[in-house]
Amino acid sequence: MRSEAYIVRRAQLRDAESLARMLSQARRDDGVEQWELDLEQLRLHAFSPPAKFDAWIALANEAPIGCAAAHRGFDMRLARPTLVLSALFVEDGQRGAGLARRLLS
Repeated sequence: MRSEAYIVRRAQLRDAESLARMLSQARRDDGVEQWELDLEQLRLHAFSPPAKFDAWIALANEAPIGCAAAHRGFDMRLARPTLVLSALFVEDGQRGAGLARRLLS
């Protein structure tokens, strides 16, 4: 069931388990079988300074329905810092409502 009422916010430490589940599912959706994100490594690298990547989470009625993760990089062609998308995931029942676009904005 698609939810029209959702919020997108920066992920917090309390979201680590949901992020690990959704990011693991994103990898499986990409064809990587038997892959699970290490929860402790996620907590360490996303929520301990200095964070190695940034993550955002989408929630509907406080339930996680999508996420995005990105890391900082440098674009040599433009000679400026950039943000590189590492993962994007939206639960099957929530797809088609523009949630991925909101996660990226």
